[in-house]
Formats: sequence, C-alpha cells, structure tokens
Amino acid sequence: RLKNVMNSDEVFKHDWSPLRFDFRDGIRRVKQALEHTAAQEPKVKDGGKKRGKAIVCNVKGYASGERYTSESSTTLRLGVDGSLQIVTSAVDMGQGVHTALARIASEQLGMPLERITVSNPDTEITPYERTTSGSHTTMSVGRAVERAAKDLCDTLAAAFSQMYEVDEAAVQFADGYVRANGQSMTLSELIMRLPDKLPGGGELIAHAKDPGAEWGSAVEVGVVGVEVEVDEETGRVRVLK
Repeated sequence: RLKNVMNSDEVFKHDWSPLRFDFRDGIRRVKQALEHTAAQEPKVKDGGKKRGKAIVCNVKGYASGERYTSESSTTLRLGVDGSLQIVTSAVDMGQGVHTALARIASEQLGMPLERITVSNPDTEITPYERTTSGSHTTMSVGRAVERAAKDLCDTLAAAFSQMYEVDEAAVQFADGYVRANGQSMTLSELIMRLPDKLPGGGELIAHAKDPGAEWGSAVEVGVVGVEVEVDEETGRVRVLK
C-alpha cells in the first residue's frame, strides 16, 4: 500500500487538481488502530474460525465536466429553550445523514444530541441542496452545518465575553453550557439575554453555504481499515473493527 499509493500532491488526471490528501499518513493511522484492536481481542481458538484484515484507500466523486458545483446550504435555529433545529434539504433514506449532521452541530456547539433535530426537506422553506448521498451530504452539508454552528458560537461567545468581561478566545461550549474563567450559564440562559439578536425574540439564526468542489477536484478521499472473523463452518462473519 505505501509503495504504490498516490502522493499528496499527485494529480489523478492530467488536467485536474492535486489530491491534497496524505494517504501514507492515513494508512499508518489505520494500521495502528487495527493493531491496537488486535491486542485487545482474545486469541482465536481451534474451531474453524479465521481472521483477516484489510486496508482500502478511496477517491470518490471527482468533479468532471466544464461546469460542476456541489453547493450545499443550511440554516440553524437555536431556540431560547436551548434546542437546535438544523434546516436542510438533504434527505435521510436510512444512510444516517441526519445523525451525522446532528453530531457535527453537537460537537461544534457543545450541546447534547437529544437537543438537536433535523428537518425534512420542503422546497418552499428549506435551503438549496444539489443532491443527497451519504458521503457527499456528510462532507458538503456537514461543512455548511459546521460553518453555521461556528457563527452561532462566535455570536454567543462575543455576548458572553461582554457580560463577564472575559476574553472571547477563552469561552468554551460543553454539555449545553457556556463557560469561561469560572463563569458559566446554559445556552438557554444566554440566548434569552440576546433580544436584539433574536428576530421576534424567539431564536438565534445562522445561515451558511459550502461552495462544494471546484472543477477537477476530489470530493471525498479516505482510508478505511477492517478486521473480520469468519466461522468457516457456519459462514457467519463478525466485524471486529
């Protein structure tokens, strides 16, 4: 794998952009994770069970054609009750898109997943989305969600720092609280103190777009590793990692 893998600045096609992804580093990280798992697993005893490992590199969604855009948009609505609604036109068809977007927002805003909901698409009110697919939506809509959530954090951090005269850079978001230098309050408490920021006094809103891939660039790249155990007698496969 390391010998034949593409370099981070290598061009996949002569008129396209370089990958800008370090496959070698990814392979080493995945290999290390698989070795750590193997050390924790009990040894396989006699009985027709065998184990195998595999590492795969992928390049998916290379932009092509004279005009290509994968632009995604989203709106985040943070209510005075401390709940968050992600408004998107991405469709969840069982691929887990809503969960992925909620997790991205949760990590950025430091709030519990159960306080986050994701809308179903309605072309009259939900923002533009080029297409729905597992990997594209996670990457493109996910980045839009991340940017909108960061805008919310910036607004809240600025307000919190002004209230308590602390440095904005010191403000942290975790477990539904905003904290800095020994001072803290819930997201709900902070939002209720921002009437000038809330249209109609009900929620803090942020919009964001992800411009998507430029022509001739990779949309998704990555390295995946698995370890499986196969029972040769029954054909049962167990994914260990």
